Amino acid sequence: MITRVTEHFWGFDFEYRLIAFQGNTPENAVVLASRSGSTEIKTSAKTTPRPQETVKPPVDVNITWLLGHLDAESRASFSIDRAKAATPRRNDPIDEAMTALEDLYAWCAGVRQYFTHDLFTAQADHGRDLSAIDDAQVFVPVVGLFEEGADPKLPGRT
Repeated sequence: MITRVTEHFWGFDFEYRLIAFQGNTPENAVVLASRSGSTEIKTSAKTTPRPQETVKPPVDVNITWLLGHLDAESRASFSIDRAKAATPRRNDPIDEAMTALEDLYAWCAGVRQYFTHDLFTAQADHGRDLSAIDDAQVFVPVVGLFEEGADPKLPGRT
């Protein structure tokens, strides 16, 4: 008995860019990073495994708040005027910071989604362990300060 398997090969090209632009003028964008490449997708079907052409909508995030809180040495600088703040958490500067950081988090999640679910999965048998792209083991030394039961006598705690 002879089993005949026909394989079809499809070209897959991609391009992405990380750009920055001021206001509503993406035509004046500065390219911060970009990449293009191609791979071959193997299938047993005669139909293309992906659309012939896909243009993903831009994933934007407003970083005005973040850029506005950099000091002369481009370090993050943020403080609360405790005389004007109702509480350390419930005040306008904290609400603005939380909104800006939540927006940035959502943007990062969208970019991650594109790479891990759209781009990296284009070639199924690439032999790479995509589960290794994970930040679960990243050590963040300040997390303990925000956990319940943390020692309130530590510097910076009230």
